[in-house]
Amino acid sequence: HKMQTVIRRLRKELNSAARKKGFMLRDQFLIDDKALTLQKIKKGKAGDVKELTRLATKARNKRVLELIYSRFVDERKAIPVESISQLQSQWVALASSKKDDPGIEDEELRNLQLKVQRATVKATISDMNKRLKGDLSSD
Repeated sequence: HKMQTVIRRLRKELNSAARKKGFMLRDQFLIDDKALTLQKIKKGKAGDVKELTRLATKARNKRVLELIYSRFVDERKAIPVESISQLQSQWVALASSKKDDPGIEDEELRNLQLKVQRATVKATISDMNKRLKGDLSSD
């Protein structure tokens, strides 16, 4: 019984560390992207989903990006950005031509990225409002 408890705790620590690094959904995507489901993505931690979004965008995997967008439709599940530089590095211009942004060739993929970006910005604003209200009420 003690050995099972030790193993369970170690597994929990390893899973937690892997999730923080974004490896759980990332590894599933790399092994078999068709095994990813909306339920798995909804349960994913912020680091998992960010890394999965990066990989799916790079691989131009519309199915996974649509699943991620479906997660972001629920504003409670959208992930706020951690810094302005992160927002800038992931920014998709609203009206860019293909020569301005050669990484986005497919219009459907671009629209999905814009929808995810919109949900992320809304989540960031909401998070900032909550923090501001918390700071004001503590004064």
